[in-house]
Amino acid sequence: MPRQNKQEPGLSPTEISVELSFEQAYAELEKIVEQLEQGDLALEQSLALHARGQKLATHCGVKLEQAELQVRVLSDKLTQDESAQIDD
Repeated sequence: MPRQNKQEPGLSPTEISVELSFEQAYAELEKIVEQLEQGDLALEQSLALHARGQKLATHCGVKLEQAELQVRVLSDKLTQDESAQIDD
């Protein structure tokens, strides 16, 4: 019998909690891919897992974009601080 994905109460299978970390979402996405690759699921289950996987992939993309923005902000701040020290 297929294992059910753990979810927060009140969330549908395709909704993603904003508190879900990148690592958690990625791990769940990997499990979904493994289940889909086995090919022994009913069509409805496959479609539901695919929809959940799409949401997880989007969530991971957003988390990566947020991390990239933080790196850019920190890098820009470091560059500004170094420029200020040179000017002094």
